[in-house]
Amino acid sequence: MSREEAWSKPMSLKHQIAPRKVSLGWIDTRPRLIVAEPGLIKLILADQSGDIIKPPLNPLVNLLQLGVSTLEGHQWAKRRRLITPAFHLEKLTGMVPAFMTSCSGLINRWESSIGVQGSYEIDVAPEFQNLGGDVYSSNRLWKQL
Repeated sequence: MSREEAWSKPMSLKHQIAPRKVSLGWIDTRPRLIVAEPGLIKLILADQSGDIIKPPLNPLVNLLQLGVSTLEGHQWAKRRRLITPAFHLEKLTGMVPAFMTSCSGLINRWESSIGVQGSYEIDVAPEFQNLGGDVYSSNRLWKQL
């Protein structure tokens, strides 16, 4: 299927957005490996050999967003140690109600946007950014109750 043909058809809300687990692409003369398999992502983020090089970022991004996906070496190890406790199974399990509430609200909002023609175009980038904040704030509410 051509890119134009793919973009011309609306995507179902149940559509599998990332059907491929590993994808290779190029930006200018640099290869980019896009990984969507959790086991490989864990392996890449835990790599300390220096063989896996993260892509260079715009310098302004460093001021606004420094995390395990962008840091390397000692800075990466320090940040990883700091955030690891937040990802313990018990803490993540406790966030399930917040995830369910926020995701259900998002899907309901999207479904109510679908018009008579059965399709609606949505810019999902801000939607997912808002979803993250929504999950965080509703999780804080759950903890207070």
